[in-house]
Amino acid sequence: MWKVLRPCRQIFTQIGWAQQSKYSFANSHLRFPAYCHSRITPLTMKLDSDEFHSLFTPQLTKLNDLFIANKFQLRIAGGPVRDLLMGIKPVDIDLATNATPSQMKDLFTREGIRMLNKNGEEHGTITCRIDDVENYEITTLRIDVVCDGRRAKVEFTTDWQLDANRRDLTINSLFLELDGTVIDYFGGIKDLNARRVAFVGDATQRIQEDYLRILRYFRFFGRIAKSGSAHERSTLDAIIANKQGLENISGERIWSELKKICVGRFGGDVMRTMLIDCDLNSLLALPNDCDMDEYCKIFDYNAERQLQPMTVMSALFKNEHHIDVFHKRCKLSNVEKTLAEFIVQRRDEARKNLNCEKYFKDLILDLESAPSHDKKRMCGREMVLELLKYICASPQFIDEMSKWELPVFPVNGHDLLGILVQGGPLMRKVLTHLFEIWKNVRIELSLSHFHYKFQFFSQLLIRFNFSQFPLISFLLSMNSFDNAFVVDYLSSKDYLRKFSDEYKIGRDELLKHINAELLESFAKDLPKKMSKKRKSGGTSPTKELEGEVFMR
Repeated sequence: MWKVLRPCRQIFTQIGWAQQSKYSFANSHLRFPAYCHSRITPLTMKLDSDEFHSLFTPQLTKLNDLFIANKFQLRIAGGPVRDLLMGIKPVDIDLATNATPSQMKDLFTREGIRMLNKNGEEHGTITCRIDDVENYEITTLRIDVVCDGRRAKVEFTTDWQLDANRRDLTINSLFLELDGTVIDYFGGIKDLNARRVAFVGDATQRIQEDYLRILRYFRFFGRIAKSGSAHERSTLDAIIANKQGLENISGERIWSELKKICVGRFGGDVMRTMLIDCDLNSLLALPNDCDMDEYCKIFDYNAERQLQPMTVMSALFKNEHHIDVFHKRCKLSNVEKTLAEFIVQRRDEARKNLNCEKYFKDLILDLESAPSHDKKRMCGREMVLELLKYICASPQFIDEMSKWELPVFPVNGHDLLGILVQGGPLMRKVLTHLFEIWKNVRIELSLSHFHYKFQFFSQLLIRFNFSQFPLISFLLSMNSFDNAFVVDYLSSKDYLRKFSDEYKIGRDELLKHINAELLESFAKDLPKKMSKKRKSGGTSPTKELEGEVFMR
């Protein structure tokens, strides 16, 4: 074995890496890169795109000039290079250098440049702030010396090839000098042009260094591949052989990758490969009998629409227990868990009401305006819109619901406190019943009218132990409704005949049990128009109330 290791040690000694080693060369087979026995002449190409030039702010130019003046190299590394080659301007840039963390600290201290977040220093990352305008994370070239499948102990190097070799995929192993020269050690440019996603060197070794790379492979496959099924068999075999390593990956890291996969390009095909071909269900805390047809249908229907990850993931859960299991593993946020539960609870009923405008408007009202709604949770309208996407509602209907102007429930606890009830459960009960009445008819009440009308109905609700809900709802909905009509009707013989003895009440008893001051505006001026209507042969109010709607 030492015959093989001695040449490697000579190379590492020449680049100043082996001198820093804290471990024996015999300690780990993962210590030595697959290419340590030979030097690779990297392929290069020139990049001169608008996206590349747009990165150059005065702050980045100043930083680069500073490193050059001190004889250090500074390059853009990994994902941003890949994105630039695809014509995409990266959101952030990752910078790599052959300067050690201590050398960078000395340099920035001399130049009076502020450094932030010193927690990354252990892994070779120094964050600096240039001109108090932009922050840059700069990481020293490094190699993973001891890996446990989750995290690695690193050692610093000055060799760009060794740093490239430790990266997961060939398309992520690229470097870009700030003069536009792309440096490619492992065929990343060729693979990117061919839309091929491949591990650097041996797939098994790369996966065993960090098992999360299984999910990273699928995520980047969705971004890069030409089709959703263009996997290389050898890559899938390596994933299947090493999939148990996902057991030791934290749920937060798993969910971070999954939610990008499920709404990414080819999300349906990629998830099908993961769960059916590679059988990753149990390792991801997903049911073994996931409905992939449902999942793919929802994903494909919403391909041109922004979709919350939890919306499409809900297709994989048959009940709330499945959500709880997934949440326990992946540590969902309250918003994510609430959305999944809402969709699973409502999806069957929502499909039955697919074209019912009132059903979905009532859902929004329940979630946004009901006295019992939780203001800390996800916006009710957003949840309903995600439900509509889940059941594949038409784009026009979804747009209509998104623009619907939400009416405001015109009463709250402050309006009732000290007038009707003394707070507590009874007030909540009154508010809830009033809200249901209002929601059913959603009449427009002026500010001058809503107080005494709703106070009056609150008294009725309390007096009749909430038994007259259908009556009050109907009274509110009538076009001919006015204050006196309510009193007139409640004292009528027709009304008394429609209810059992338990709820019979005459006009005198009504006045006795309802605050006289509140009732005054109802009773003092019986509308002349009603008596005129009766004299002229019009329909009496009692006749108007007869029928199924009264007895519902």
